[in-house]
Amino acid sequence: MKTTQIFIGALSILFVAVFNNANALILSGDLTSSGQYTDESISTQGTTTIKTGAYVELEAQTFIEIGPGFQIEDGGKLKITVTPPEPEACISVGSADPLLTGNVTSCEYYINGEISTQGTTSVNPGVTLKLYAEETVSFYEGFKVELGGVLLAVASPDSDGDLILDFVETEYGCSNPELADSDGDLLSDSEEDENHNGVIEPQETSPCNKDTDGDKMDDYWERKFALNPKNASDSQGDPDEDGLTNYMEYYFRGDDPENPASDPTDTSSLPPKGTYYEYDELGRVKKIIRIK
Repeated sequence: MKTTQIFIGALSILFVAVFNNANALILSGDLTSSGQYTDESISTQGTTTIKTGAYVELEAQTFIEIGPGFQIEDGGKLKITVTPPEPEACISVGSADPLLTGNVTSCEYYINGEISTQGTTSVNPGVTLKLYAEETVSFYEGFKVELGGVLLAVASPDSDGDLILDFVETEYGCSNPELADSDGDLLSDSEEDENHNGVIEPQETSPCNKDTDGDKMDDYWERKFALNPKNASDSQGDPDEDGLTNYMEYYFRGDDPENPASDPTDTSSLPPKGTYYEYDELGRVKKIIRIK
């Protein structure tokens, strides 16, 4: 990567460019209308002109390359923005005992074991290192935190054996450190809080609410039948086309979450014949369902 200064007439453009045309959005010809072009990378090719009155914005994540033949007419405008994507959060989860050494990067460790350092190990300026271990966190000779670096280290038990440390459940999460399945939905807390950090991420279900999306179908049941426990609208689906919505199939399961008569993917899984009533929060009959 290098910084390049381009002069076009009286116009000066400063931008960061890596000269590589692979997978780039390529602009060429006359750009007569104002508009925004966004892609991972953008290049111009051959004669490319921003015409009078046109305001063109180029936004890319990796590079923008202005090639030979590019020009801006009087009254034309160009804005260039290169914004690298946000790095993915580093979260390490498991029972293997990590050994940290060298210049560490920002990361969170949730380990059902021990964490230790070896030799010269540095938390440099701008780096945040969070260490949570069930057994011990050990720092040996050569470990240092530079000015501007951040270190948080906690050793905590896991009383309920759900692979989420008590400290994390108490300080960051909503789950109960004494219960492996805090909401009683037959999914352990660690199955719902998959990265064990106490935060309910967009892809995770809540370990403290058996019905995360509020569609009146438990998370366990939705997962079992490949529904989406984060999408309430699937309660009205009918994948087996037997005339019963997913919610109705769930309703007929009774107190048994494994009831074979409650399968939204199997047309033969119908409840016994009869009349069934669905009630609202006040106990009033909201729906009458007759199975013949």
